Amino acid sequence: MYMRLIISFIFLLLIQALFAQIKVVNSSLQPIAGVQLFGENRYLGISNDEGVIYIDTASIKSNTWKLSHTNFHTKTFTRNVLKIGSTFMLSHKTNSFSPVIITPRRGKRLTSDIAVHVDVINPKDIGIFQPQTSADMLTINNKVYIQKSQQGGGSPMIRGFATNRILLVVDGVRMNTAIFRAGNVQNVLSIDPFSIASSEVIFGPASQFYGSDAIGGVLSFSTKNIDFGDSMTHGGNITARYGSANNAGTWHFDYGFSNKQISSLTSISFSSFGDLKMGSNGPADYLRPDYVIHRPHKGDTLVTNNDPEIQQFSAYRQLNLMQKFAYKLSKYETLKYGLHWSSTSNNPRYDRLLLRDSNGLTNGDWYYGPQQWLMNNLSYENIRETKWSDGMKIIVAQQSFEESRNDRKFGQNELRQRTENLLALSANIDVQKRLNNRLNLSYGLEYIHNGLKSSGNILDISTEISTATSTRYPDGASWNSEGLYLNLLKKWNPRHSTEGGIRLNRVSTKGEFDTSFYQLPINHYKNTNKAITGSVSHIMKLHQGFIGALLSTAFKSPNIDDIAKVFDSNPGFVTVPNPNLKPEYAYNAEINGEYLFSNSIKLNTSLFFTYLDNALTTAETTLNGSDSLLYDNQLSRVQTLQNQDFASVYGLQVSLLFEINQTLKLESTYTLLQSNASDGEPIRHITPNFGGSSLIYTMKKGQLVAYAQYNQEFSNAQFTINEREDKHLYTRDKQGLPYSPAWAIFNVRFVYPITSNIAANVALENVMDKRYRPYGSGITAPGRNIIFSIQAQL
Repeated sequence: MYMRLIISFIFLLLIQALFAQIKVVNSSLQPIAGVQLFGENRYLGISNDEGVIYIDTASIKSNTWKLSHTNFHTKTFTRNVLKIGSTFMLSHKTNSFSPVIITPRRGKRLTSDIAVHVDVINPKDIGIFQPQTSADMLTINNKVYIQKSQQGGGSPMIRGFATNRILLVVDGVRMNTAIFRAGNVQNVLSIDPFSIASSEVIFGPASQFYGSDAIGGVLSFSTKNIDFGDSMTHGGNITARYGSANNAGTWHFDYGFSNKQISSLTSISFSSFGDLKMGSNGPADYLRPDYVIHRPHKGDTLVTNNDPEIQQFSAYRQLNLMQKFAYKLSKYETLKYGLHWSSTSNNPRYDRLLLRDSNGLTNGDWYYGPQQWLMNNLSYENIRETKWSDGMKIIVAQQSFEESRNDRKFGQNELRQRTENLLALSANIDVQKRLNNRLNLSYGLEYIHNGLKSSGNILDISTEISTATSTRYPDGASWNSEGLYLNLLKKWNPRHSTEGGIRLNRVSTKGEFDTSFYQLPINHYKNTNKAITGSVSHIMKLHQGFIGALLSTAFKSPNIDDIAKVFDSNPGFVTVPNPNLKPEYAYNAEINGEYLFSNSIKLNTSLFFTYLDNALTTAETTLNGSDSLLYDNQLSRVQTLQNQDFASVYGLQVSLLFEINQTLKLESTYTLLQSNASDGEPIRHITPNFGGSSLIYTMKKGQLVAYAQYNQEFSNAQFTINEREDKHLYTRDKQGLPYSPAWAIFNVRFVYPITSNIAANVALENVMDKRYRPYGSGITAPGRNIIFSIQAQL
């Protein structure tokens, strides 16, 4: 018996000698993930979330070892100081440029280790700039362009792509639905900016990990969590914010508690936004000279606006609730549940309220009904090392969406109401496995189901009698997607690594048309597509930076909105269904780089080219042999979505960060875009060249920020055919043609900590009171705006 124990003890010592592990912590003794271990310039391993690096000591001959992390000083040590279970402490650098990002499909990675261009909006910047909505939050780093048709809107544009060519993800769950349209959408508004811990903008095609729609990029939002603690801890935040340009008030409260095994977080936000006031210095075409009011029994009246700078009927309200629970099942396993709910009030479609004809304003009413979003999200995470995984995450989610469109012509009593209720179910499994010190594997599965209920009514506002009318989409239509992906990361040596993978996807949609209101050539549709996408990239580390080259593909399968939207009217045009659409494919090449000069200047560049094949674009067509149709008492040209030959987008994004000294920092970003199409016409959603700069001064007590945003002119020749008809949205050039002029605004903000737990935030935005309207937007931007907020930690 004793001999057996002695042999077992010797065997255990041998195993420990062959496979040792070390732990890396910071000065607060917290583990550091992403620390790379090198032995005489040979890559040996990387620390996991617990700061542990596993070492195959039998195959390592190095006597000098090195621990390296972008945000910490490098630590060098010799082999003889290594002991089993050794812990090494790294000291944090004064200048830390590369943030750690968390992406659901890749695990925890440094931006400098990923060839894909990724921008991180961190909680510190969110706290400083206090964005009004999540759409406004995306503009903090001046790398995402936002279009607004109304104040309660915000449609992101990335690299010349928007709406259903950009994917929204919340806590690892896909937010895009089968009725995301080619026109502008405002679903990002449903996400509460005060509940966001960080937001990652993934630029360029990302279908390998995310499936359909991820052509222009991915906006991945991670909401706040409460970490487990060694003992019972609790805390929260209260924020009150006021903006003068729209008499806006926002109130936010969150509170959480945790111990070793459970945690809970509750978050509530309410915002009330009044009618938005524009600036005083700019084109008179943007003014609001009159508006329509409706009086019971008297009908519509055209009223002169006493202050044309006030954009009457742009106000709305919003409520956001979030509840999260987490339960630690074991040392390795965690179960999390998240509930998200958001609702707006009626939200006026401001750009449609500006439409005019020879008699005056065209519409008496045009508003979105309450936009409601509910998500139940259950996730299971296991970081136990097994034969198949080192980390696994399973997410199942249920989402409910409700939106409606309500419009009525001036002087008429018939209010058309179309309502959509969509149920989205999804399940994801994402797995990471370290095959050896140099090779990592990621793989996963995804299933998505969308079921749609669509209704249409016409309400006589004088009699309150409602009658049925055509629906926007086929009632009962469905959309399904199944996907499988695999990804490999190979570290050749400390300077070079290659990553690549593939995804298989199947998407199907079906529905039946109601032909009782309009005569359509078909009464049902079924569309099924398969897609293979992937990517390959290589990173070369430099002494003070890196260069990454990437080839990637993506696809967008036609959804219900693309194929089956029964009738959608723009002024002078009417869109009809096309059940024969095919997926569009994007083929992308880009070079991304980062270089650090003198430990104080960081330069980031991203040069890209995206070729879009079978591009879905609007084209003129016929219906029952006619190229025009009398729709809403207006003769309109018939259009439909079609797969065109090709389109291409190319451009450059440059960012500079200059740490002038310990207290002063300069940041600047600029994006340039160009496009081509097979028909020679401009491509919709290509933005003007744009950017922004900020100068941040950190004092002993407080922080002062001066920042600017700027936008290049967009000429009439750069407009699409439909945009040239939207004359009511733009001012005129010297030839009398609509165009979007260049603009620049300047802002200043001061954050002052009153106590260790209370901070005041005061800003003056649009200091020069510039009157401007961002390209593609239907509402003029805020004029001079005084913002005050106060934040308290509980």
